Amino acid sequence: MLVAVTQRMLIGAFRDVAKLTDYSFTQAKLEAMDAAKIAFARLPNDLELSAMLGEKTQEKKAKRKETTEYVMIEIMQRVQLKYTVDSKVYRHFGVRDIYNEWDADFFILLHRVHRLATNLFASLEEYGLTTAHLEALATLADEYLAAWKVQDQAIDDRETGVETRITAGNDLYNDVSRLSELGKRLWWDKSESHYNDYVMYPNKTAAKEKQMGDGDVPENKVLNIPATAMTADSAIAGTNEGSVPSE
Repeated sequence: MLVAVTQRMLIGAFRDVAKLTDYSFTQAKLEAMDAAKIAFARLPNDLELSAMLGEKTQEKKAKRKETTEYVMIEIMQRVQLKYTVDSKVYRHFGVRDIYNEWDADFFILLHRVHRLATNLFASLEEYGLTTAHLEALATLADEYLAAWKVQDQAIDDRETGVETRITAGNDLYNDVSRLSELGKRLWWDKSESHYNDYVMYPNKTAAKEKQMGDGDVPENKVLNIPATAMTADSAIAGTNEGSVPSE
């Protein structure tokens, strides 16, 4: 909406630049607003940023699932066969809450499993544990850390992107709103079509109701007067406060 409003208003502003220059809305200023409009339109919105974050989060979850299954099947299954799940040795690996660990604790757990399995390699080798298993676990731990970092960066990118978009949008809106008020004053009671070029929300009746203003009312001029909660018994009274007597 902001891009559309800016585009429409600038069309009228470039036409009226000779008048607007006296109020600091020069050709250069209007061109800067046009460039700001384009730059704002190119910024990723929150929907896009959230989608990127969701994609990276899913990638991390997929890597964690792959790593968890590898630990429990390829490593801990062999520890269980050698020592049983109730043994002190098995419990020392600390995999009981592997499915619910926080990211940092999960990463530490992977290295603990790798270290303990390496220390017990001689006793676990008879149940099929190989150095390839340990190397694969180390690789998965590194890949999980990388996926976690990418997700964390996506979180930062989203927060930064939202702040950047809000700041750019607010700056552009402030310029557009000032231009809107100036343009309406310039064309007030002179050209309805030019006046409407500077109305920010022309499809809303509230914009037309802002036709109220000081000064003489020309003959046959119709003013839109805002009113709410009127009933059949309501009445509107007018007072002539100008220098020309009313008839």
